Amino acid sequence: MNKSLLILLYLSVSFSGFATGLRGNHRWNKNNFALQLENNFATQTLVAGHHKDNHFAKIIDTLKIDSFYVSIKHLPDSLKAKKLLDYYKKELKAGKYIKSIIILKKILETPFYVKDSLQKIKFRTFIENKLGQLYIKIGLYSKALTYSTKALIDAKKINDTLNIISSYIDISTEYYWLMLPNHSKQNIFKALKYAEVYDNKKKLSVVYDYIGRVYANEKKYDSARYYCNRANKIIKQYTGSYSSAEYNNIGDLYCRQGKLDTAIKYFNLSKKHLKPDTDPLLIATLNYNYSDAYFRKNQLDSAKNYAKQSLNISKRMNYYDQMIEDYKILALIFAKEHNFDSTILYQQKYTKLKDSIFALNQQTVLSRIKLLNDIKTNELEISKLKTEKRIQNIKSRGLLFAVIFFFIVAIIVFYQKTKIKKAYNLIVGDSILVKDLREEITNLRIKLNATRIFKLDLEEQKKLNETNKTILTDEQISYIEYKIRKAFDEDKVYLDKYLDAKKFAQLIGSNRSYVSYVLKTRMRSKFSDLLNTYRVNEAKKLLLQEDAAKYTLEVIALKAGFNSVTTFNRAFKKITGVTPSFFYKTAKKVNQL
Repeated sequence: MNKSLLILLYLSVSFSGFATGLRGNHRWNKNNFALQLENNFATQTLVAGHHKDNHFAKIIDTLKIDSFYVSIKHLPDSLKAKKLLDYYKKELKAGKYIKSIIILKKILETPFYVKDSLQKIKFRTFIENKLGQLYIKIGLYSKALTYSTKALIDAKKINDTLNIISSYIDISTEYYWLMLPNHSKQNIFKALKYAEVYDNKKKLSVVYDYIGRVYANEKKYDSARYYCNRANKIIKQYTGSYSSAEYNNIGDLYCRQGKLDTAIKYFNLSKKHLKPDTDPLLIATLNYNYSDAYFRKNQLDSAKNYAKQSLNISKRMNYYDQMIEDYKILALIFAKEHNFDSTILYQQKYTKLKDSIFALNQQTVLSRIKLLNDIKTNELEISKLKTEKRIQNIKSRGLLFAVIFFFIVAIIVFYQKTKIKKAYNLIVGDSILVKDLREEITNLRIKLNATRIFKLDLEEQKKLNETNKTILTDEQISYIEYKIRKAFDEDKVYLDKYLDAKKFAQLIGSNRSYVSYVLKTRMRSKFSDLLNTYRVNEAKKLLLQEDAAKYTLEVIALKAGFNSVTTFNRAFKKITGVTPSFFYKTAKKVNQL
């Protein structure tokens, strides 16, 4: 019975993983349940204190600060702006996020804050960024995305790099909580692109920290740890000490990889670097991470102790997401200790709180279709802004570039047409039928040459004899010519890649001088030219065959008698005027016509 109950409890509290993201920074925890609406606002409380995003946003839109605005209405415009900003900073410091939102929206609605157009856009970007960040804090991520996107568009108009980086970071955060991880990743890497150029170590450390979370959610723990370490080093440069949060993040990554001793070492470093004003959420998550590591090490007393410390902080600060994690691990710890009463108690608390969050998240899921449409609209707006900027640049230099471009295109087209025309003529002239006829004619010539005596001009014959100091009769010259043609046309000696003039003379029973003499006087050619001509013709035959596609150019070259592709390409281009590959492609097109 006990074993069955234990199995049932393990199944009932089984989870999709011990964490859904790095827990080391409060910006990534959705604690809109802890929101305390100020007493001077009329609002509606929903079941269990959980607010549906759209309904909650509408409530905030109806709230006013008329009483304060009336008190400053008589002041000059510049003083009104200053008073409102001071009022905003005071309420923000007190943690009154809703009131801070209303004050900022009032500043945006009032056309008095800045008169200069450039400064106006810059100031509006600042306000929109702050609004986006405040909506993130209260968990209204769709609304936050709207203001962050507006801030990004305005920041790009005036090339305000600092606000561009902040906007991309905020947009990445909003997409993360809206369950669109790919959009989140794209935007944080856009922020990185700007942050690496902009000399601001604080912003760069924030971007590296966010990228670490992105890779952690993708379970690429080595990459996540690399960026967390980079963030920590930069934080050390501008604060003088390492970050407790980053050490906590790195320890959590090691814990997920099962390197528990190393994880605890980093948790100890995180604890060592805690400061008096450290966010309680970081302390809660650190205790939870300790509990997780010790639970995996099967040190249940330590795990239970840290889990309870984390739960106490979470309850005190109303960190509901962290409370869920604490209930979950306590249920697992008690189940492993066979304390089934406590297991059931914490499992029920976990289920109840988890179900309430699930009900809340349903609203987010239902609004995702509209959100995706809004995302596309925002992307188009950004794209439009980029296009307008490009058009301005094109107007100043467009005509010159267009003329150069069309001139280059015309040259290329003319050159290509010339090559194609030449290749077509070459292929038509060297079709298989014509080649067969040429071979027949060549055979007839060989037979005729065997019985015919060629007579050279006596004066030319005398000069050639004196130059080469060769005494050959006409019959001997004709016989040597016959042997040369027979060797090339019938025996195909040119297929021997090691063939040279000396070796060829030996093959036909003559000597190099006689062969050179006959080639020069009768055939008007050099041995190397004659050899390459036959080899190129052989290669053209191979390239025109139906199965040519299964051979590489190197194989074709070797089959034709060449000893390298380089020599083959050079000889082919010299004789035909085109490269082998161009010849093959053009021949293929002709065959398809």
